[in-house]
Amino acid sequence: MQLLKIAANDQISKVECTTLDDLQMHVGGLIEFVDLQFCSLIANEECLLSNFPSVNHIATIICSSVYETYMPIVGDVLIAGDDEGETTSFTKEIKEQLLKRVPALNIVLSNY
Repeated sequence: MQLLKIAANDQISKVECTTLDDLQMHVGGLIEFVDLQFCSLIANEECLLSNFPSVNHIATIICSSVYETYMPIVGDVLIAGDDEGETTSFTKEIKEQLLKRVPALNIVLSNY
């Protein structure tokens, strides 16, 4: 499945993930799912505890659009679909929902 990767350095790309190992490789460790109501954000669950130096500003803004107060997201994250608990590909519909909640993302998501 193709997922959207948002790196802590603001680089955005699509990545192919088929296994748990793939997900862990892209976020740099054990994974944690954050339910965004219309999709899932997959992050490294230990980044905040390990004093990871880079706040992921884009991911933090996305989470804050769903939850009023949210801790900063650190490290690289993946955006994936969620179909009744099953992880699915990043789709055009997910992109549209992201843009509806955070219109400023149009600048960074225009190619995805």
